[in-house]
Amino acid sequence: MEVSDHWNDFPRLYRRLTPLLVRRAVLGGEHGVPADVVASRLREAGCLEWAPGLTDALRAVGVTWWRAVLHGEVRGAGGNPDAGEALGVLTVASGTVRPWLGIWAATRTPYADALLAEYIAQLPYSVGDLGDGWWDEDPRHDPRREVAAWLLRDVRDRLNGLTPDDVMALNEVRCTF
Repeated sequence: MEVSDHWNDFPRLYRRLTPLLVRRAVLGGEHGVPADVVASRLREAGCLEWAPGLTDALRAVGVTWWRAVLHGEVRGAGGNPDAGEALGVLTVASGTVRPWLGIWAATRTPYADALLAEYIAQLPYSVGDLGDGWWDEDPRHDPRREVAAWLLRDVRDRLNGLTPDDVMALNEVRCTF
């Protein structure tokens, strides 16, 4: 939980601790660590530039965890994580939102649809929070715009009728960020 400059050779240390920290973040429980902090520290440690085997392993854990979230199969001290929180964690850690949106769009279950409805009910905060912990600060890579467009275009038919306020909020997010 310490800031990265507290440690000597933080990237190397974090790479060594990653299996333990990711496991604790994903599983939660008594010894869990905040997943959003782990994601931010992974980016700080340069996880996107690690050796392919390491980045592939992180991606595989992310895919498995995201699918478990979307199917309501994650069990921890706090129960199932909020889809918006999980999406934010995965987006920050991986540097992209696209694969996670693709998996959500392909997961056509009542539970995944209920998560979409919950995500929409929390607008604009659910989409706006995606920028938290985003290290690149490059507006071309800001995930909020992409998520708003995805909601309006790719999964709109699963949202049981967006209200005019919802559409306005999504369009505002899409055009602002």
